[in-house]
Amino acid sequence: MVGIGLWLAKRGVRTLRDYILAGGRLGTLIAGGTMIATWFGSGTVVGGPASLGYIYGLGPAIMFMLMPPIGIAILYLLSEKIRGMYRYTIPEIMESKLGVGGRIISAIIIIIAHVGIVSYQFIGLGYILNVTTGISTELGTIIGAIVIAALAVSGGLVSIAYTDAITAFLMLFSLVIGCTIAHSLVGGFAGAAAKVPPTHLTITGGMTIPALISTCLPLLLLLLGEMNMWQRVAAARESLVAKRAILMWLIAALIVGPLVSLMAFFARAYFPEMPAGMSVIKWATVMPEVLGAIFLAGVAGFIISTGNSYLLTPAMCAAVDIYKRVVRPTATEREVFIVTRAIVAAFAIFAYAIGMYFPSVLAIQMYSYTMIGAAITIVLLCLALIPEKITRMGGISGLITGAALTIIWDAVLARPYGIHAALISAPLALIVTIVGSLLTRSKA
Repeated sequence: MVGIGLWLAKRGVRTLRDYILAGGRLGTLIAGGTMIATWFGSGTVVGGPASLGYIYGLGPAIMFMLMPPIGIAILYLLSEKIRGMYRYTIPEIMESKLGVGGRIISAIIIIIAHVGIVSYQFIGLGYILNVTTGISTELGTIIGAIVIAALAVSGGLVSIAYTDAITAFLMLFSLVIGCTIAHSLVGGFAGAAAKVPPTHLTITGGMTIPALISTCLPLLLLLLGEMNMWQRVAAARESLVAKRAILMWLIAALIVGPLVSLMAFFARAYFPEMPAGMSVIKWATVMPEVLGAIFLAGVAGFIISTGNSYLLTPAMCAAVDIYKRVVRPTATEREVFIVTRAIVAAFAIFAYAIGMYFPSVLAIQMYSYTMIGAAITIVLLCLALIPEKITRMGGISGLITGAALTIIWDAVLARPYGIHAALISAPLALIVTIVGSLLTRSKA
């Protein structure tokens, strides 16, 4: 991946548009492949369904992975509108209605959330290097950070998109092989069911309904307002290509979710004592060596591609929405190009530090997803669906409410009753956006 990515970077990156949108020339297979590989990364094979399936059972993991198909279907319906609205970043869209203040606030929120998502891509690659070489997870995480940052700095979306297409199909094949072997080793579903805790066989896995809903909701909200996915819709060569690529992504979501969930569930029966984040990766150690190598290559590819994308996104926001828009409006495209690459490297260091702070991948995942979902997605969808109803003050108030409540609920109050912030911050952000718009509109 790194070799191909560097080769593509040297040949295909000439302008800022090449770096950010791959020149807007992606075909169906490449656009679809990069959507798949970007969306399914460490959050899938280390966090999300992997951790939930291991800790709580198959029910919560499957319910969590039902969110992407729902969100993808909505994006399919909104694809034409997305292509019409999108240029380089989502904060640019925010400025059209919310002014410069809205653009800067949304850029800061995206930076904080995406750097968090990058942090557990580093950790996921660290797990793989630990399994394959025996080096410590900590050292593996540092190496993972260097590899991911190097590829993102060099080629941007050009190098990411084309390697993603290779990775996506390798990963789908790897998961089918991995799940088949795991199923055989545990004696099928019945064999696994006899060895896991009784709560693992229930729909909620022992979680309360509010806790389960608040765990699943951030994933749906993230997908609907995720800049990486809007970027890929815009990077497709034409609208029909974008829609076909989204359908490829939808099909992959219906395959990947159940396979990862089952592998984590089987792992609880076969490897009863280990970190939840290792539940899918650990299967490689009991596979025939060639199949284990292919499986880990596929998983590593997913993680690297997602890390690249989520590292590039906050750097673009910092360079385009803050540096170019506020700090140095006279900056040339070439200068912004160089600044973006420098910021990618700086954010890689920041992401590594965040990964060392949080207790688990799942904890970072829920926090980062909710930062995007409760603030960016809520306001963005309001602007896309009812733009004439949203005022500057209403939209900015919604952004601040979603982000602030997420920080207060998760970091300050430490998730009362085991409920994640999304169940509180997203509805309140929506209410504040709409009510604030109504109040400021009436005053005008």
